[in-house]
Amino acid sequence: MAETRTGRYNADVIHSLKEHLQTLIDQGRLQGASFVVSLDGEVVAKEALGAADGAKAKPFSVNAIRPVQSIVKTITAIALLQLVELGKVTLEDKAARYFPAFGAERFNEITLHHLLTHRSGLQADDILSNNYETPDWIGRLTERALPTEPGSEFSYSNVGFVLLGLIIAQVSGKSFEQYIEEQIFIPLGMTMTAFRLPPAHEPLVSLVFPREADWLDSPLFRNGTVPMACGGLLSTLDDIRKMGEMLLNNGVYAGTRILGEQFVRQMTTEGLGLFLDGERIGTMSAQTFSHHGYGWSMFTVDPGRKLVAVVFVPGVEDFVAESLHPTMTIIGSGVQWNKAIE
Repeated sequence: MAETRTGRYNADVIHSLKEHLQTLIDQGRLQGASFVVSLDGEVVAKEALGAADGAKAKPFSVNAIRPVQSIVKTITAIALLQLVELGKVTLEDKAARYFPAFGAERFNEITLHHLLTHRSGLQADDILSNNYETPDWIGRLTERALPTEPGSEFSYSNVGFVLLGLIIAQVSGKSFEQYIEEQIFIPLGMTMTAFRLPPAHEPLVSLVFPREADWLDSPLFRNGTVPMACGGLLSTLDDIRKMGEMLLNNGVYAGTRILGEQFVRQMTTEGLGLFLDGERIGTMSAQTFSHHGYGWSMFTVDPGRKLVAVVFVPGVEDFVAESLHPTMTIIGSGVQWNKAIE
């Protein structure tokens, strides 16, 4: 058993977790796997299994830099809520305030809250299928009928978060990338997180070839012509853990406040840039929230147990369902807890 400040973590569960992930690697479904688990800010487990690349030339490392894809949506939500806290935007603002093309009928009903919760009515989309290089791409969005009324249904939308990134840039007067680096990455000490890494960090990058290499070499990622507020971020287990611990601690990490407590509460109860996963992960409390990136990475925060977990599970062909929520279910089972806290 590993002692922590708030309780105990069962070392046998770490053994079961490694067996679970190693089985998926041995089946040829995962290239590698790594995880970090912290309780009340203290790391109780961190390990890596499998290979860092398809050629299996080097082992996967707990320090590997990986594309975390849609986990950046949580960071986008934090950034937007910082601007709400400063009084520069409101979640009730209509998207048309920032994009005149959204003055079209039905599109003029879309709010920033709708965009953050994937309830804008904008179609689900592949970020690489949209031609963001053309100057009229926002206008072209309004040429397609909305399949649902804004606010009525959940429909996962990458383009909605690209729009939020543009709003953050417009309101802050900085590029989206510069804003989140200055206001989130640097204060949190996320020193290994970026959209475009310095050459010194490149040896730590672990990719699934050729798919992820093609993504990172695409004009969309390489040129930075639109803010990648929906995906494409590179990061590490520990950097994502720091973000999770900040949310767990109501907006504070290592004594530095990143976001006001009321806005963290709104994020974690309304699902702003987050999934509310308490019911899907039966070993964690009802307040649990998370986000995953293309099914190959996931972070989970359980406020009831003061637990933060991050897993990187790059699939050989596609994402492996058993590597996400079932993995988090195993992790949650290692905490001794009192159900009365829920």
